[in-house]
Amino acid sequence: MTYSRDFSTYAAGQSPSDWTCQWHTPTSWNVVWPRDAKCGRRELQVDIPSTDLYAFSPDEVSDVEDVELLVLLEVSAEELRPFGLVARGGGSAGSEEGYFVWVETDGDTFLCGAMYSGMVLGYMPTYSFVSEPNTKYWVRFNIRTEEDDTRLRGKIWELYNEEPWLWQLNCIDYDTTWESGWVGVHAYTTDGNVDWFGVDTAGNTVDLPACATAGNPTAVVRFCPHCKLVYSPDSRIYTKDPNVYCPRCQKKLIKDKDDG
Repeated sequence: MTYSRDFSTYAAGQSPSDWTCQWHTPTSWNVVWPRDAKCGRRELQVDIPSTDLYAFSPDEVSDVEDVELLVLLEVSAEELRPFGLVARGGGSAGSEEGYFVWVETDGDTFLCGAMYSGMVLGYMPTYSFVSEPNTKYWVRFNIRTEEDDTRLRGKIWELYNEEPWLWQLNCIDYDTTWESGWVGVHAYTTDGNVDWFGVDTAGNTVDLPACATAGNPTAVVRFCPHCKLVYSPDSRIYTKDPNVYCPRCQKKLIKDKDDG
């Protein structure tokens, strides 16, 4: 299945009724109407009341295994504490479980790993990435179980920059601690905003929405008339030339002279 939200359909000042607070509650996950929203007129904003682990998950994606998540987020202040994504989430307050990717603006670090009974486990490769508060970043999180191992992969890049071709994070859980669970946004003592949130559970890549390039006058954008995909041809590796073939349906976008 695929799922995406830009939060523009929710009432400002209220929490989305089809999302659920996970782990510690109460938490203020409300829809706001900021001036700098990029993917819709509204964003999801979290206001952390205390130093604890908080998460917010869409009810429609409640129990999934292999999954890819894509989010456009920003952190409100320079904090060492993280803001990011969770997959195969579970447990309750004090016994939080799941795989994660985190952005730490103060430590200039992007990392992945796992939580077990509220404790962070040890396989946490990090990627040095200088992030700034009140700046929007795309974060892509991919989790797959291959034989007995679960592989976590992550990317981060600033809005309007090109998506990195290679995964910046590669983590392996050799025991596959959790086979399924909910997915969502995660925060720990750090306030932040979510502009867009997307999920794919069918083994596919979550496509960047049109807002990934909207408002950027230097962006090169392609539109496929066959499957209606909007994408940047420079954003990732394709099997064929992305200036001629659609990366999703692989149909030709430009006719050759011999095609008639």
